[in-house]
Amino acid sequence: MKQVNSATLEKYNANNRGKSVGDCVKRGISLAFDLPYAEVGKILNAKMKELRKSAWNIQPVFEPVIRDLGCSNWKEGHSGWTVEDFVDNTADPNKTYLLLVGKKYPSTSHLVCVRDGKVWDSWDCRDYEVTRYYIIADTVQHKEFTDIKEHLDELSRDYIYPILTEERIKQLTKYKLVPGTCTYSVYRKGDYGLKTVWSQEFVKDNVITKRRIYKFEIAFPFEPTTTVEEAIKFIQTTGKVRMYDRIYAIAAQEKNLREEYEMLAQLGKDKDKRDMWMTSQELRFLNTLPGWARALVKYIRITEPGQYHDSYEVKIDKLPGDETHPDYNSYELIDYDAAGIRKQLDRYAKYGEIADIDYEHEW
Repeated sequence: MKQVNSATLEKYNANNRGKSVGDCVKRGISLAFDLPYAEVGKILNAKMKELRKSAWNIQPVFEPVIRDLGCSNWKEGHSGWTVEDFVDNTADPNKTYLLLVGKKYPSTSHLVCVRDGKVWDSWDCRDYEVTRYYIIADTVQHKEFTDIKEHLDELSRDYIYPILTEERIKQLTKYKLVPGTCTYSVYRKGDYGLKTVWSQEFVKDNVITKRRIYKFEIAFPFEPTTTVEEAIKFIQTTGKVRMYDRIYAIAAQEKNLREEYEMLAQLGKDKDKRDMWMTSQELRFLNTLPGWARALVKYIRITEPGQYHDSYEVKIDKLPGDETHPDYNSYELIDYDAAGIRKQLDRYAKYGEIADIDYEHEW
């Protein structure tokens, strides 16, 4: 008896951060050839460099990759022929396809995988029109689909929450951080993924005078071919690493914040409201500086970065204890880019030297 397709949408996102971004080429190729998302990224980047192209998600790059991996044939679409029409009337449920589609033929803005007579995507593109489709060779070995999506709730309850909680406490202890309350929530990302959201509080103490809350997410995108045992192993390994990364970043921010408050105390200053007069770009740059340097900053001006020697202008107060420059209360640092300013700050912290006062700028 012939199987009748129904253009079912399986909401699936292989993105390893659980993000909905313009990575349809990676996602489609990953499922079509049963390759890890990260490996597909490496293959596309290598082909982009080989062909000397400026992007990996363009047809001149991904089409050769598809052929190399095992595309037995490709055919042109036509106007008015939608993804839904293709699946209902053309697709063989025993074959795998990659469809190059757009809102209206012959535009192309999206690549989607059709496998097992279903559309696999992070969003519903079934009304997009098919411009070209690639037939994956029968020699490509595919794994069997599993019922992993039926086990997401138990995986979250029995493994994700306990493992990540234990790792969070372990890393907070390692960095000698004293946190306040922590809240946790989890929700599904499509039919095959989970995303956890953590909100970690740090209360005021005798140095830092404000309450802080760090919010971060950890995603677990599972393949439709993942077994429960493989999912548990993935949570135990990748989950721990990702929690470690988040707490490491928090520890760095807490260290910078403590340095900033301690320096402000030495300067006899309160934490000001610099965000009131800085642009968003200038404020982002400020927040990348070490805490002691942030406390010294009087103003930042960024204009056309990398174009002129004074693209970055930063004025800082003199460090407490700096007796090398008795005629100065503050210094103006200028450079082509953010990296140049950071180098100047590092040199001042290590050697007490200021550009154009103690050494000549090397532009």
